[in-house]
Amino acid sequence: MTASTGFPVPVTITPIVSLAPPAELKTVGPLGVHPAATLFPMMHGPELGLLVEDIEAHGLREPVVLFEGQVLDGRNRLRACELAGIEPRFEEWDAVGSPLAFVLSRNLHRRHLNESQRSIIGARAKGMFEDEAAERKASTQFAEGNAGPTTEVRDDKKHRETTVGANLHPPCAKVNAQAAALLNVSARSIATASKVLESGDEQVIDAISEGTISVSDAATVIDLPKPKQRQALEEVRRGRARTLKQAAKIEDPEEPPSASSREVGEQLFSRKRLRIECKRFALDLEKLRRRVDAVATACGGPNDYTQRACDCLSVALRAIQECLMNCNRRTGP
Repeated sequence: MTASTGFPVPVTITPIVSLAPPAELKTVGPLGVHPAATLFPMMHGPELGLLVEDIEAHGLREPVVLFEGQVLDGRNRLRACELAGIEPRFEEWDAVGSPLAFVLSRNLHRRHLNESQRSIIGARAKGMFEDEAAERKASTQFAEGNAGPTTEVRDDKKHRETTVGANLHPPCAKVNAQAAALLNVSARSIATASKVLESGDEQVIDAISEGTISVSDAATVIDLPKPKQRQALEEVRRGRARTLKQAAKIEDPEEPPSASSREVGEQLFSRKRLRIECKRFALDLEKLRRRVDAVATACGGPNDYTQRACDCLSVALRAIQECLMNCNRRTGP
């Protein structure tokens, strides 16, 4: 039997796994995805390919963990099983601690994430920390007799609690500090990542999650319009700039220069730059004219078209040289 996507699916699989791209994976067939599971980016490219190869060779070593009909841990394993044509195995979460604590403890040591990636995860998790704290506060506030949280024996069994879950919300601790401690980053990094999440472009945020750029670099451009942020990111991806901050200073060739007045020092700098650019342009034009002559000669001699091209290049070259001479006369040495 073959799924609509073209990948082989064993008949015995009950859940139908969606093969949507990682960024678009919101539900997995009849299974949803728990919000805590979305904190960590989906694998793609060679990283996902290696996981698929491992599952093909050795089968699924670790089952996909479910909680209340949602995938809590194992989105990548579930997708790799679909690509490998292997039937996945599922197990229900044992509800020890909190779902957020479980996901963090499972993935932090499993995934090789840099500091910026961990910071953006911590910033995204802040809202979940606050929601869990609010739920606990409500449960204790309206509990019978207004009794506070306790670790007394319940039904002859102590309430189970993981180390991560116990430390998720220490009394009076700030959310940034909580996230920083769990993600092994500074509270300042969490605060910076939170600002990036609030004002940054989605593509810039995705680039942080992928490990392409750093949180601190992204923070330098979040005050710019989002199209400008995307433009700076594209400059970095093309290798024309090393950082977003550097790329943001690259002038847009389609945008006219500002008409505001400049100081004398800025004028001198601009004219000096103009002289340099004119010299470079003149050299390029001269090389191009010689190249046209050489190609025309190799093809049997010049004709009307090549002669017209050379004449145009000569006119442009003279105009550049006149501009350069005029610039030299106005600015002096």
